Amino acid sequence: MTISPFLAALGSKAPPADRAKDMHLYGWLIGSWEMDTIRHLDDGTTEESTGEIHFGWVLEGRAIQDIWIRPRRLAPSTMYGTTLRIFDPDIGGWHIIWNDPLNQDYSRQIGRAEGKDIVQIGEDSRGLKARWRFTEIAADSFHWIGEKRSSGNDPWQITYEHFARAERILDTLGRSSRNWPFPFHLSETAFGSSGRGRMRTDRWEQIIQQAAAQRAPDDRHPRACLSDPPGKRQVWRLPRLQSHYTRLRRAIKMSQ
Repeated sequence: MTISPFLAALGSKAPPADRAKDMHLYGWLIGSWEMDTIRHLDDGTTEESTGEIHFGWVLEGRAIQDIWIRPRRLAPSTMYGTTLRIFDPDIGGWHIIWNDPLNQDYSRQIGRAEGKDIVQIGEDSRGLKARWRFTEIAADSFHWIGEKRSSGNDPWQITYEHFARAERILDTLGRSSRNWPFPFHLSETAFGSSGRGRMRTDRWEQIIQQAAAQRAPDDRHPRACLSDPPGKRQVWRLPRLQSHYTRLRRAIKMSQ
């Protein structure tokens, strides 16, 4: 798999040195997340779903772009949007630009830290006041709350909640990480209940058949990522999988 010139120009590995100190508010989100979603309807009922989120450095590392997908891919999408987050030193805050062409849903906000939370306030495409918050932030999880109101005198009304968990991998030493540089990433779901035991034999074929091609940092070897969400099995075949199969087996052996 080759990366298009557009994606190569868009993506970045890290922020530039002159911006690094200002990027920490959202920089911890870089990586992939899975989420459980609750939609709060106007009649008081709720709808539940799953989803996935992906954050990355873009524009020479001077911005963060993320993609929010609901439900997880393979199922028909009910949300497929992207946010561009840009720090503005003149206001000491972040410009947040959300676009979901599937639902024609757009919003511009300003994001800042408020205590231990991240709070974004602005308006949506309907002219309603919008407040989106990252709360209960931990190293591998967060709780996102979306709220709306018609005017400044109205109470905030919750519209969506996302409970996100980091998608983690297991490195060759059994340590959990979202940024392991080895070309093959093994999901913790591929291991026993302890996460560190011997590879379950029923996962061998899945490892081969569910390898999703991504470009490694050296841009030479595809990265095999096991993805096995319950009930949404996605099968990918790498054109060069067999030539890298020996390396995959070595990584698995080292992790046992």
